Amino acid sequence: MYILCYTGMNSIVIYICHEVFREYFPVQFQVPETHAAQLALCIWGTTFWLVVAACLYYKNIFIAI
Repeated sequence: MYILCYTGMNSIVIYICHEVFREYFPVQFQVPETHAAQLALCIWGTTFWLVVAACLYYKNIFIAI
């Protein structure tokens, strides 16, 4: 249940970072159009941004609008 707390505290920041740094972070790859490859890509992207959100949470960095 704590995993949702990490992303919820900086959800707008995670969303903006995903859009702005789409080309710079290794989240998007060229993969085949199979369901398994697309699923693996989505799981990788979610895990990456979840780790970023957890790091922000543990360093007590909370950005609000």
